[in-house]
Amino acid sequence: MYVLTKNSRRIEDNEVILFGVADESHDFGDFTDDMTKAANLVELLNSQNVESIHVHDIIEDFFY
Repeated sequence: MYVLTKNSRRIEDNEVILFGVADESHDFGDFTDDMTKAANLVELLNSQNVESIHVHDIIEDFFY
């Protein structure tokens, strides 16, 4: 099961909140400052039972 992650990062002397995805064995990193978009991706990954090997590619397709 995938979950939404939230981390605080310092970028150019500014504190920024970034969101990402993790499962029980891997944190796939922070990829957006838009919580809604990240939460929608988590919902999609869970509803489609996506294997973790595909998550990086899906994040790249959706956000880059």
